[in-house]
Amino acid sequence: MPKCGSQWFTIVAVETEADAREYFIMGSPEECADAIERRIEAGVTKFQCWFIDFPETTGMELFADDVMSEFR
Repeated sequence: MPKCGSQWFTIVAVETEADAREYFIMGSPEECADAIERRIEAGVTKFQCWFIDFPETTGMELFADDVMSEFR
């Protein structure tokens, strides 16, 4: 398993949307905020964000405006 900094990570293959939702935070801004909140409640303290539209910034801007605003 590759090591990044002090954390282990793995690459996962997903075949269904349900599988993807187990490993990734995705959906509407409200769904994403809820998924982040559940992970925080479970003890997660760090998140790594990847936006599928990279190098465009539309996804990142939507996240900053509509998801992160829930945690300010």
